Amino acid sequence: MRTEPTARQAKLLRRQVLGEDEIDSVRRGWLTVLEETGILIEHPRALTLLEEPGATVDANSHLAKIPSSLVQKSLRAVPRNCGDCKPGTTGHR
Repeated sequence: MRTEPTARQAKLLRRQVLGEDEIDSVRRGWLTVLEETGILIEHPRALTLLEEPGATVDANSHLAKIPSSLVQKSLRAVPRNCGDCKPGTTGHR
């Protein structure tokens, strides 16, 4: 059962730990890591799914380098209320 947050909890939820400039810096950083360093993915089907839309995949090392444009395009495709999605589906409840 969900209950409303207490005043203290609500205040903590509103607190912004990072400023907008810092959030942008973190965002740029992880986009750079995904694009230039890459990510180790040991599941062959996952590598194929990343390669099809444009990631650079090395099947021997299981390394995928994902262009920032692909990440941003994928993020735009996620429904705004993705928390309402059922696991394993692309639609809403």
